[in-house]
Amino acid sequence: MPRQYSAALGRLVSALTLGLLVSGCHDHARVTVLQADSRDAALPASCGRLATLQTALSAELMRGGAPEASPMGQCTANAARNGSVAAAMLLAGIYGQAMSAVEGAGDARTIRSAPALRLDLFGRRIAWLHIAAQQGSAAAQLLLAQETDGAAYRDMSGTTLAWYQTAAENGNEAALTAIGSAYRKGRIRREQLYDLKVWLSRQTNSGFAGRQMLQLLARPEGTTPFNLPKS
Repeated sequence: MPRQYSAALGRLVSALTLGLLVSGCHDHARVTVLQADSRDAALPASCGRLATLQTALSAELMRGGAPEASPMGQCTANAARNGSVAAAMLLAGIYGQAMSAVEGAGDARTIRSAPALRLDLFGRRIAWLHIAAQQGSAAAQLLLAQETDGAAYRDMSGTTLAWYQTAAENGNEAALTAIGSAYRKGRIRREQLYDLKVWLSRQTNSGFAGRQMLQLLARPEGTTPFNLPKS
């Protein structure tokens, strides 16, 4: 991490990051450290206990360094690259919490450096979410789609839609609901959802969101049901 970010980051997350991560607060997507996933490979015991890792890696970030550079961080990063969704989500969660702290900054010095700092943290968070998503974690796929989704009035990018769809096909109903909401708002064209429609039509039990999506796509273009959940 660039050295000039150290002081600003230390002021922002010295209490907030440690307090929320160690207490296990999962109220916001960015604070999510771990997500249960059947494809997960456990964190190696040699990396340390989860609570110890959270504290140590957050402390490294507060000092202005990259958590992955510490011995514990290197172990966690290697575990993530070798298939541990838990390790990748841990690192993504730490960077996400720091992002939230930067966005809530109130002092002038930090606000001046916030755009560059946030961009750096965002890139690191996305990198670890991408690793977890590639391992097949529907939770990581949803978070990756949410983080890369643009403004609500703009067309959804093909990459973001692909991650939402992948998460949906891996059983995440929230991703399917997000697709339906974006389609209703005109952010997705019907032809972009052809593959999703085919997949849903082949499912014996597509769930409530899946049934709503099929009903939506069966209607004449330009009309939508009023009871499709909005994001």
